[in-house]
Amino acid sequence: MTWALLAMAGIGLLVNHFQWLHLSLQLVGALYLIWIGTKMIGGAAKPLLMEEPTAMSWQAAMCRAYLISMTNPKSIVFFCSIFGLVMPAHAPIWFYGVVAALCFLLSALWHCSLAFCFSNQGVANYFLRFKCRIERVMGAALVILGGLLLWVR
Repeated sequence: MTWALLAMAGIGLLVNHFQWLHLSLQLVGALYLIWIGTKMIGGAAKPLLMEEPTAMSWQAAMCRAYLISMTNPKSIVFFCSIFGLVMPAHAPIWFYGVVAALCFLLSALWHCSLAFCFSNQGVANYFLRFKCRIERVMGAALVILGGLLLWVR
């Protein structure tokens, strides 16, 4: 959520003043999607390292997750890429508020769903069995999406 807000604020301010930057961000965002998709396809066959779960309070888990997110440079690149691609150059301020709220809601739902699902050993084993195929399909989807975004620009 923090990176999303920072990316929206900075990108919103800059793209309103520099139209060429808006186009550049869209192109870089599309190239990033292609790059991350090819990395997923290439790394799909690598085994997933599993760690034993550690007991911690929900507050400690939230703090740890936040720190991991804030120190992960892929987070800011991801949000800058996405917002560079989809945010209109002259969006009203309320639009940014709606996007921020949706980012928070979707992120919370996604991460809680992942934690809930993958805490089930059956689901985790099922994913591991099909990990290679799933990651290749998702990687291909990102490459196609990035290519389509380049094509329409």
